[in-house]
Amino acid sequence: MDLYKLRMSVARDGKQYAISPHETSERASLASPSNSETTCPKSFERWHDMLDALQRLNVSDASVLDALYERGFTYLAATQANAGFDQEELREPAASMFERMDAGLVFANPAIPPSGKRFFAQLRGLPYPTNLGKLTYLRVLAAEGLYSLKNLGPANTLAAMRDFLRKSK
Repeated sequence: MDLYKLRMSVARDGKQYAISPHETSERASLASPSNSETTCPKSFERWHDMLDALQRLNVSDASVLDALYERGFTYLAATQANAGFDQEELREPAASMFERMDAGLVFANPAIPPSGKRFFAQLRGLPYPTNLGKLTYLRVLAAEGLYSLKNLGPANTLAAMRDFLRKSK
């Protein structure tokens, strides 16, 4: 799947908005050496573009921001897994993204993995809450597995589980 073509759909006030990073031009004018293609993967730039678009639309709904924050952590994990970046190389672009996130929403979101929350707290200089167990995240993974099983079938679900387990070692 070409992530550049990925669009974020937002429902607000009964209307549906489609936000696509390539539809925004603000980001080009905000480019800085820390956000250039040489140091920051395009997925992080797209994340900033989507948040910029939500802010232009005055969207502050927690469920919409939760979805965008989840996307940011997904981009982070995908970059780590697929591009071979280690956490040191991701520190600056991740910190830039994390600075724009509401810490309360991040820590309360059960779909964000505990390791991501730990990295978030570390980069933001925040104490890591001790009440964040793995159980709520495991429930999210189980629900995603059931959804996948229902919609993609057993073969695809098992392949995805194998990939996940292989990458998490």
